Amino acid sequence: MPGQIKDHNNIPQLIEDLRSIENKTVFCGIFGEENSEVLQYAGAHEFGARIKVTEKMRARLHYEGIHLKKETTEIILPERSFLRATFDRSDVKEILGKELERALMDFLQGLITAIQILHRLGLRMVAEVKKRIVDNNPAFKPLSSATINRKGSDKALIDTKRLFNSIGYRIEGISGVFAN
Repeated sequence: MPGQIKDHNNIPQLIEDLRSIENKTVFCGIFGEENSEVLQYAGAHEFGARIKVTEKMRARLHYEGIHLKKETTEIILPERSFLRATFDRSDVKEILGKELERALMDFLQGLITAIQILHRLGLRMVAEVKKRIVDNNPAFKPLSSATINRKGSDKALIDTKRLFNSIGYRIEGISGVFAN
């Protein structure tokens, strides 16, 4: 008696699921209202900034024990890139490539959906940015002695964890910010 083999072809469904993400992009960073305090803080550290010293600022700094010279008209905040510097690293590119490979294998085995591939990449991106901040690798420009004295630490970007906890990802075409 001949045997019978049944085969369930799920390739059309896989292709349809992949098409649902074909024009989507995963973004990692700090998201919020334009000109919000956390975005301004993030931008100042990511790119560096020149901050004009006002009399109000001078008085506040004096109260905090930081005494500026009369001729000081601006404070220069050096670049401490935590986003671009993360994704410029070849080891991070390799880590993200391997995460994508694993996610695709899970997708092909029917363990996850296509959109979950993008969520996994977003989560990995957030993890790598946070790891870069915690590990300080490559090293950020050192904090000034006044900043170290004020905050009691020489660790850049994590004194209040507000910036750190604001790092998230979003997927173009899907509302919301994830993983922050």
